[in-house]
Amino acid sequence: MQLTNPVPDIDLSSGHSIPVLGLGTYGLTGTSCIETIKTALEIGYRHFDTARKYQNEAEVGKAIRDFHRSDIFITSKVPEDQLDYHHVLSNADQSLIDLNTDYIDLYLIHAPNPEVDINETLQAFEKLVSDQKIHSIGVSNFGIIELQNTLSAARALNLPITNNQIEINPHHYPKDVINYCQKNNITITAYSPLDQGDVADDPVLTGIGRQYDKTAAQIALRYLVDKGLIVIPKASSRDHLQSNFDIFNFTLRSNDKQKISSL
Repeated sequence: MQLTNPVPDIDLSSGHSIPVLGLGTYGLTGTSCIETIKTALEIGYRHFDTARKYQNEAEVGKAIRDFHRSDIFITSKVPEDQLDYHHVLSNADQSLIDLNTDYIDLYLIHAPNPEVDINETLQAFEKLVSDQKIHSIGVSNFGIIELQNTLSAARALNLPITNNQIEINPHHYPKDVINYCQKNNITITAYSPLDQGDVADDPVLTGIGRQYDKTAAQIALRYLVDKGLIVIPKASSRDHLQSNFDIFNFTLRSNDKQKISSL
């Protein structure tokens, strides 16, 4: 089955591209996870974010199996306590089995671990890319110092760090990390872009939303996408999945963006 109505893509420094909107699957397990992803696919989602630690890769694999693999973008992550060479390879292989796929589009270090030499981890990533098991690599929850060390090691291997996944929303906007990533051609994925639901009650976002006949959540997501970020809001109901998807049919005015920035 082919997907229609795709969302826009952002180019990665690896030569691949990533949809700017995806579904975060943290906390989704079992039949509920499968049904949620199937519903998302019906709506038009094609980017799904998972991780070994989420223990739901098998469910993701079952949900997407009737769709063309090339239409789907999968992000997964190796646990931060499994970053030595052999554990990176074994984790990736198990992820491929559980996801029932030949490759993962984007593979991330889930969090920094100063006890493991980043060179060792990246050497494993290099092999995974060479073996075509991984298309693009990146990191998650990395600050500037960790990014500097990782970029230095990656350049020695000619291995582009394409993405940093960090918590970003209108209430939490780490400008220093965002600016550093953008200056170094690292795309940014914003997890918890709706601040775990707290944006829904924000009076500024709610007020702006009334002007566009949109929810506060839709305003927040549109604002982040306009900042050049990738967003992976979590949702389980069809209504919320659809609402989060419907953010590409309006444009925020500059004065409204300034109001959101003031948050």
